[in-house]
Amino acid sequence: MRKCVLERQVHSSESDMRDAHRILKERNVSILAIFGEEDSVIPQNTAKLLSEVNNTAQIVKIKGAGHGLVTTHSRQINEAILRFLHE
Repeated sequence: MRKCVLERQVHSSESDMRDAHRILKERNVSILAIFGEEDSVIPQNTAKLLSEVNNTAQIVKIKGAGHGLVTTHSRQINEAILRFLHE
């Protein structure tokens, strides 16, 4: 199975996001999506929408992390990515 780690993905609409993730699922590409539980930029329902479209996606929510989680919670992100890649 192929794996995909996306730092970020920008979509012009929710339907674009759904279409992109449907295609990734059809092509058997594993997805790791990491969200900050305190993110004020990415809507909190984004993880739920992703899991509805692609139930094989691994979703990690980092407690206490905001939108800048790559710098504020880098250790937790690195650990999540390494676990994902070694599965």
